[in-house]
Amino acid sequence: MTTIVLTLIASYLLLPASMWADHARDAIASLTYTENLRLQSAGADYFAANDAMTSPFQHFWSLAIQGQVFVLWALIHAAVERAARATGRSLRGSLIAVFAVILIASLVWSVRITAADQVYAYFDTWARLWEFAAGSLLALVQPMLRVPAPLRAASGWLGLAGIVSCGWVIAVEGSFPGYAALWPVVSAMLVILSAGERTRFGADRLLASPLLARAGTYSYALYLTHWPVLITLLVVSGTAQANWWQGALVLAASAALSAAIVHLVELPVDTRLRRREKWQSARHARPEAPSRLRRAAARRRGVVEPSTRTGAIAVLRPRRLRSTGLLASTAVILVAVLLGLGSSAALSGAFAKQRASQLDALEQLDYSALGANAPELELDDAGTLQGAAVLKSNWVRPGVRCVEGDPYYTHSCFLAPAIHGGEPERLILAVGSSHVNQYSAMLTEVVNRRPTWAMYTLIAPACTLEKSQDEQFSQRARCEETWSTARELIDAEQPDLVVALGTLSTQEGDVEMAGLVEWIESAAAASPGTRFVTIRDSPRTDRDMAECVLASSYADPECIGLHTVGDPTPFREPLERAGTIWIDLNEHICSADGTCAPQRGGIATYLDTHHITAAYARTLAGPFAAQLSGRLDWWPADPYEGDYLDPSDRDLDVTEVLNK
Repeated sequence: MTTIVLTLIASYLLLPASMWADHARDAIASLTYTENLRLQSAGADYFAANDAMTSPFQHFWSLAIQGQVFVLWALIHAAVERAARATGRSLRGSLIAVFAVILIASLVWSVRITAADQVYAYFDTWARLWEFAAGSLLALVQPMLRVPAPLRAASGWLGLAGIVSCGWVIAVEGSFPGYAALWPVVSAMLVILSAGERTRFGADRLLASPLLARAGTYSYALYLTHWPVLITLLVVSGTAQANWWQGALVLAASAALSAAIVHLVELPVDTRLRRREKWQSARHARPEAPSRLRRAAARRRGVVEPSTRTGAIAVLRPRRLRSTGLLASTAVILVAVLLGLGSSAALSGAFAKQRASQLDALEQLDYSALGANAPELELDDAGTLQGAAVLKSNWVRPGVRCVEGDPYYTHSCFLAPAIHGGEPERLILAVGSSHVNQYSAMLTEVVNRRPTWAMYTLIAPACTLEKSQDEQFSQRARCEETWSTARELIDAEQPDLVVALGTLSTQEGDVEMAGLVEWIESAAAASPGTRFVTIRDSPRTDRDMAECVLASSYADPECIGLHTVGDPTPFREPLERAGTIWIDLNEHICSADGTCAPQRGGIATYLDTHHITAAYARTLAGPFAAQLSGRLDWWPADPYEGDYLDPSDRDLDVTEVLNK
């Protein structure tokens, strides 16, 4: 708990505001022992330890699984004990059978899920149950084992060697848990088997040394502190990986923090609870003069009975004492949880306030003179025009969420309605992936300035027309719904303009949007008055420029992204023959040589490796109009003419909508 609160304070004082909201959510997940589930759903890569944006709470995944298993194991023990009593079977034998089944089933699942999705498996509780079951089985059978001293000595050294060598021998980053986890689990079991009477040459002489025993006092606190210290150092220093002296600094700082936590928190709390137990013992002591029969029975057993005449201490009331200790422990835990939740809420509130302020500042910008409209304008630092609180979350909100009663409602449907109400004079449809969502900002830049225009945006994650028919695509149902609903809207509403991506960008360059030409030809036949625009996909870069900027600055040359420059002609010509208007904005996003600056014209270009920011997309309305207005007479040559009235919900998290 202390580590969680200190990490939240460090996040607020030292780390960019864009991280605060995620860190607050991570803190709550850590408090509730669900951090592994949060990381699992987020697709976090635990082994990306050199990533400066990794959560400082990520190491709480293992404690979360432990907490879940402790509850589950208690329930299993209670159920097996009840069943054993009802059937007259041995409790130990019943537990051995149950944990053996858990071990086999969980290990099989672990192997299968690791092969299918290793990152997901790493945080999966069910893929880890067999490790706990192995320990439980060993605890159940070890009292029945009689291991000779030489064998115990060999077992201890073999297990210790296995534990130490595990990280060098096994490719941990791509194999755990699965079969690979057998190595450390079996090694730990061998060390436990070596326990017992001291051997002459066994590993127990090393492991039981006073120095290691003393170090063990700080090991848990060291585990809790080392990761947040490392991540904070990487972010503050702007480096991707700690060098030797930074690593030494992390170890020294972590050791100092762990010692402080042990001596200022753990030991004082433990001492306080022990003193309370002694006080309760003395308070509830009840001297009792033993009867003659009890004294005689005690003498026959060789036991000296306490006597009030000799001032002996009386027998303690254990039930009362246990209740008092339980209440004290519960109170400490409750106060700690409330403190952690309060810190998380405070950090989240601070982020929300700063984000709202920075969003207000973005709304006041003159986009006609920034970004793609003024690429020579430079930024001096990361906070000049786009603050840290909005840089990584600068998603486009292309209107308000469609309500379920809307005839074209889908999971991710947005509507920018005609502001004056009633039937719109112009209706625009944008359909496709999250890249279409970002490009839609240059469309709403025009729509929101014309009270009689309206626009639908139908999107789904990674949703190309080809993916809508791919049975292996996990989001196929939503993607198929997106494109089928778009076709229904075209058939029924005869929109004035339909906008889609004409290519799909990859690290190797553009690829064809399979099936798009045929889809457009069919839709155009059903709606002859509709014009179709296909936009070249935004380039995919080799790095997350926004993360680099947050860790360093816009001026850092390491923050410049690279992409493969290709010739779009093979993709453009078939689309133009189908009657579409081809728009290529890549030269206004990145340079012709394939370099992508983290900012152009004072506006951040990308929020990750392949999504342009909402703010920069608004500046693309100028280049878009320059290419479109000459071929579509009703599209304004000046897209920034008139007052901008935004009906969208600012608090809407589009990433959650896309992935919900």
